[in-house]
Amino acid sequence: MDSGMKQYIDSLTIDQIPWGRMYTAYAIASNFGVLLHTLTETEDSAVFEETFRALSDMEHQSTLTPPAPFVTVFLVRILERERQRGGRSEIAETILHVLSYYLEICNEYAAYSDAEPLPHFWDILDEQYLLPENCTDDDLEEIFEDPDSLPETLYASFYYYTKQVLLQIPELQEHA
Repeated sequence: MDSGMKQYIDSLTIDQIPWGRMYTAYAIASNFGVLLHTLTETEDSAVFEETFRALSDMEHQSTLTPPAPFVTVFLVRILERERQRGGRSEIAETILHVLSYYLEICNEYAAYSDAEPLPHFWDILDEQYLLPENCTDDDLEEIFEDPDSLPETLYASFYYYTKQVLLQIPELQEHA
């Protein structure tokens, strides 16, 4: 990972991401910022599990959606925090298990696709790749009906940058 991407990842905040202009497997990711803030702040394992499940539609049937690389940034941070706390290892193990699965997805994609990602992680947030302001269900339906309408470089970026973030986790580096 180059220093520019590392600096971007390290400085990224939940509130910088236009979640309401990204789609997931079923809807718009409007609530992802709130969900991530809850994961970051909660001490309650039950709240954590419920909130963590609510983020799962960033992936569906081994397909990653635009929020995936950004959500992964914050999940890696939460994993690191949980490990530092030590007392809530079941949460750390849950996160690590899910992140390992995401790495498998990224590796599978890389094995069958030769598409190049966008040049920079932050390019995913370029205006041309975001949903329109006040996106309607009809706007979203067009994407769901014709996923090939997305540029291949954008689609490849969801996997490439998710993998780059995941490779910050020592246990996952050997599976690169």
